[in-house]
Amino acid sequence: MRHSLMRTLTTLILLLIFMLPVAALQAVETPYGKSNIEMQLHQVPNAPVYYVIGRSGIPDAGNEGFTSNAGFVVTQDGVLVYDALDTPALGYRLLLKIREVTDKPVKIVIAGHYHADHIYGLQAFREFTGASTWAHQTALDHFESRTFLGGTEDAERRLKQRAKPWHPGSMKTPTS
Repeated sequence: MRHSLMRTLTTLILLLIFMLPVAALQAVETPYGKSNIEMQLHQVPNAPVYYVIGRSGIPDAGNEGFTSNAGFVVTQDGVLVYDALDTPALGYRLLLKIREVTDKPVKIVIAGHYHADHIYGLQAFREFTGASTWAHQTALDHFESRTFLGGTEDAERRLKQRAKPWHPGSMKTPTS
């Protein structure tokens, strides 16, 4: 009897251990579609500074384009965000992470540079916050689809591509 009880408890514990990662990877609904990628929030010790770490590699369906890092600082007046991630869905997920920490308004989003993995999440910040965007003119031009290396049509195509829910084939390579 005792041996049977121990075996049952051991089995339950093992099931819980193996089920926890599955529960953590459940899809997150966003206004831009479901996002399945894990996004873990980290905090700088003893500071109101938080960040998420993307996956190294070329954006694809396996990493949902989560290939860059982003962070935010909670100040007395509100939140300052550095980089908005690679897709509107990921930008929205970052907003959800901010809301886990504070209900203060997002005041400023700084775009470190114009690469797609740092600016296409701006769409979520523009749609769901009153934040100002601070960026080099090249980043703003690219996000606003006015100019970029491939011209206006290329910038518009890339923004539309990143705004779609992530799925295999929704994006080819960074050079496509």
